[in-house]
Amino acid sequence: LALRENGTLSLGNNPWNCDCGSTHLLSFVQRHKSSLIQDYQNISLACSEAKIFLYKADATDFCFPMDHNFKFLFIFLLIIFLFLMAIIYLAKKQTVTVWMFSKPYLRVFFPKDLTDQDKQFDVFISYSQEDSQFVETVLYPGLVSPQSLSDPRYEVCLPATDWQPGGLMVDQMVSSVASSRRTIIVLSRGFVQDKWTDLQFRAALAQSLQDKTQRIILLLHGQELSEDLLGDHLRRYISLNTYLSTRDKWFWQKLRCALPHSGKRTMKRKEDELSQMLP
Repeated sequence: LALRENGTLSLGNNPWNCDCGSTHLLSFVQRHKSSLIQDYQNISLACSEAKIFLYKADATDFCFPMDHNFKFLFIFLLIIFLFLMAIIYLAKKQTVTVWMFSKPYLRVFFPKDLTDQDKQFDVFISYSQEDSQFVETVLYPGLVSPQSLSDPRYEVCLPATDWQPGGLMVDQMVSSVASSRRTIIVLSRGFVQDKWTDLQFRAALAQSLQDKTQRIILLLHGQELSEDLLGDHLRRYISLNTYLSTRDKWFWQKLRCALPHSGKRTMKRKEDELSQMLP
């Protein structure tokens, strides 16, 4: 584009886009080609087949109404799609969140949980002796060393491995709850009938209330429990909070989604492995 001394414009030798956006330029060129534009015969559109010179062109030579209609249709359908996705997300927020977290390539959308990173353990597991086989052979290994390398690993506090033999049970229980970012309660008939596990639940609840943080994760293991078997504190807590079932086909995905989202433990393991390799 150049403005001559005599007040004329030079627009040629610079091919314009070959689309409907050039219709205004077509009108301008044909309106002023004799009076204002000096090189109107050289103004062209860079179309795929050949150049189209505007001074002798028609809008139908390069602008097809279907192109505009397709663009509007595409934008309209995209808005509808996004609207429907938003409705589905709001209606099934928990399901969508769990599904997204189950996909390693989508976990980048989940911010790291920076709360209590100084605590020794990610999770403390409270369970009754009746559930020891499930906890020690299924739950614990699945958290500490999952089969899939893409699944997160956790530092787990387990009474069977981390409590000192002969130590005061109450002190070790309180310490385990306080040094863990979450407490998993394996809720079963054996749990509600064990006075020590009931104390562990109360300690976890007290810590959660003190820190004003949701720390307790309830896992229903085995058959459904009637309210008559539950203590007052546990009954009240269940009435206000959701729980996971070990029979749920999405059990592991939901559990990992409920646990802290952080790469701190993984980074720590990598640093430890690196330090072992160095002399």
